[in-house]
Parts: sequence; C-alpha cells; structure tokens
Amino acid sequence: IPTRGADFHHSEWIRRGLARSLLLISGLHEAAKFKVIGATPEQFVDGIVGSLPGLAQDIRLLASLKSELPMLAEAAPLPLASALEHVLGGDSASWTSLIFRDKKDQSFLSSFSPHTYILWALETMAWSPKYLHRATSILMKLAEYDPGGSLTNRPLHSLREIFLAWKPNTYAPLEERIAVCRSVCTSSRKTGLALAMALLPTRFDHSSTTAKPSLRDFGDASSETVTYGDANKAFQEYGNLAVELAGTDISALSLLVQRLPELSAVTRERALGVCPSIQPWTAD
Repeated sequence: IPTRGADFHHSEWIRRGLARSLLLISGLHEAAKFKVIGATPEQFVDGIVGSLPGLAQDIRLLASLKSELPMLAEAAPLPLASALEHVLGGDSASWTSLIFRDKKDQSFLSSFSPHTYILWALETMAWSPKYLHRATSILMKLAEYDPGGSLTNRPLHSLREIFLAWKPNTYAPLEERIAVCRSVCTSSRKTGLALAMALLPTRFDHSSTTAKPSLRDFGDASSETVTYGDANKAFQEYGNLAVELAGTDISALSLLVQRLPELSAVTRERALGVCPSIQPWTAD
C-alpha cells in the first residue's frame, strides 16, 4: 500500500474530501440536522471507518492514510484507536520499520516518515478527556520502540506537550492529567522515566501546540484555565513520579541530581532519601 502522494492510484482530493465529509457528519450533525436511520451520526461514521478492510491488521493501510489520519481521529476516534492498539500490539518488528522511516543519516529536507501523521492523529485525540488515556498509551507504545530519526516529531515529544504542567495540550482537568500521566509512565518504566524527566520544570521552557481538533468540541467548552497553583502541583507530582521510577538506579538518580534546584523541597528530600550518598546541590 503506497504512502507517498505520487504513488496513489486515486485522487488525494477525493480521499481528503471523504475524510472531511465524515468529520462534518460527526462534528456538525446537530447544526445540519443530519440524521441516520437506526444509528446516531457518530455510530454511522464509526461504522464506516471501522469497516475499512485491513484497518486493524495492516499497518501499511494506516500509514497510507497520511494527512487524513488526524481528520479521521477527530471524526471516529474509537475505531481508529482500536485499530492502532491492535496493530501495535503485535510483533514490533512488523511495524517499526514501516512507520519510522526518517533515518538519522537522512537530510531533513529529504526525510519522510508516516509516523508524523500518526502522532498528529493521536495528539488530536488526546485533547478529549474521554480519549486521553488511550491516545497517550498508544503514544507511549510508539515512544518505547522509536528508533529515533532526523525529524523532531517524536512520540515522546508529543507526550511531553500533552502533559506539560504550564501549558497542557488536552482539555482534561488537572487531576485527570496527573492520573493518566502516572498510568502511562508506570506501564513502561524506562520510557516513563524519560517522560517524567522531560516534564520537570525547566528554565526558559518553551512549547509548541499539538495538532488540535478543528470541528468537534472534545471538551473545550468545559476546560479550565491553568493557574500557577495547578502548574506547581503538576510539577511536584511529576517530580515525585520521576523519583519513584528512578528507584535505586544510580544512573537515573544521577540525572535527577542535576535537576534538584528546580524541584520542590519535598521532592528533593524524597530523592535524597532514596540515595543518601547523593549530596544536595550547591551553587559554585
């Protein structure tokens, strides 16, 4: 199944138009007074996307959807998440090389990798509190097997942007964000520690907005503004999580030592208590 525009036998305009039509049905059916006999408009769209031949069996089909993936993730998140979970649940050797194609020795201008569209689809899905856990669990799976490459779009980067304490890219409330982050991090200790470390406070930090839903609300109407208190609480929880995942691993704890000045006093005490031989940081 092709993954580049020049290889398609059918018009990309038609593909994009069909995906957009499904999104319009799913997102604007109430305003348009669109009805489906025997099902809701969302069920109708889910049925169409879920019935795509080979969607949950062949990673090449998912990769071939390219820029239509984010639209389908917004229009029909359930069947798309299920398909990704099923495909990625198999032998990693069967899908890693097919979706991560941006080799480290490639030029940035010539690099191409289908995983970027999958990331955008999952980032879109993660804005919804309902799908946050599923989307980030899939991203964690991708991060676990990411071989790295020339593109800056990486699964771990997407996860960091979604859970970022001071600028989360999800409409999920604070407590839910923290709970979901803890859940996905503890599911894969090594990758989870890398994410927890990436979420610790950093001076002159910056963020880029993730792919966002264009039509469906996904929780925007009930979202709350992030306060300084919210950010500080998230930072403290991420710090505690990093200490917990580091355990008694000296190499992991050594990385934490470099971040001690930026952690809360409680988290610093926890880190030092785990490994008494680590001395508190002092300025030169």
